[in-house]
Amino acid sequence: MLASLIALGSVPTYTNALESALEHLQPQAIREILYQAIPYVGFARVQGFLVPKALT
Repeated sequence: MLASLIALGSVPTYTNALESALEHLQPQAIREILYQAIPYVGFARVQGFLVPKALT
């Protein structure tokens, strides 16, 4: 779901989903989703999703 929201560019919805995802996923997995999205949607799209909570 997080990868889909990144591709859509939906930052507010991603932020809400991130709260729930952090209960079930390790932060490293979320970072990896962001890193793996770059070749598919481009860094400019992913850059808006690089929030401090996902990187800690």
